[in-house]
Amino acid sequence: MKVCVGNRGFDDAVIGTGRDELRECIDDELNKLAENYGLTVENVAVPEVILSPEVQARLDEIVQSRLQTEKAAQDKLKAQAEAAAEQARQEGEIRVAQSRIQEEARQQKTLAELEEEKIVAQRAVIEAERANELARVEAEQAIIVAEKDNALLAAQRDLEIESALALAAAERAKAEVAVQMALAEILASSPGLLQLQIAQTNASALSASDKIIFTPEGTTPTVVLPGPGVTPMIDIAKEETAVQP
Repeated sequence: MKVCVGNRGFDDAVIGTGRDELRECIDDELNKLAENYGLTVENVAVPEVILSPEVQARLDEIVQSRLQTEKAAQDKLKAQAEAAAEQARQEGEIRVAQSRIQEEARQQKTLAELEEEKIVAQRAVIEAERANELARVEAEQAIIVAEKDNALLAAQRDLEIESALALAAAERAKAEVAVQMALAEILASSPGLLQLQIAQTNASALSASDKIIFTPEGTTPTVVLPGPGVTPMIDIAKEETAVQP
């Protein structure tokens, strides 16, 4: 009995179902002792113990206190479990919020990188267009400068040509004047040659259909080509002067 009852805890002792466990324990222990004598113990019964009202009340207080203690422990465990669950829920919400914030930050970073790449590409396009425009302007300026240079060169060449033509014309005029002056000097020094030159000039001025007018020597005939309202005339005064004895 001491082995079976003394080693039992309070919970096993106060619960009614513990009577069966107590009976089994007594049965086992008695059989161990009876084996030495070749005996077997069967049908061990544990009678119901009737407690006095004072002991029952005290036992009920102990049981109630024990139950309250167990309930408090259960409430504590429940509160701890609820607190742990709430903490886990809050931590989960925090992790979800952090994940959402991190995802938003990652997306914003990605968008910022894409926007930066877009700006860099647009800047490259603008710089390329600017370079093309500068190249076009430089090409146009080069064409304008070349055209100006060509125009200036052409003007210089035209001026040189005009100067050369003017110089040639001046030299030609000088040569013609010199020839005419030389001819005038020759004619002035040779009256006969002068008369011959006059006759040749008059002869070259007449065509095959012209009429020849004879005048006295020393006079110069006036030849008028006949036409509407034109009458050939001869200087009569010079003829009368030439006819007088």
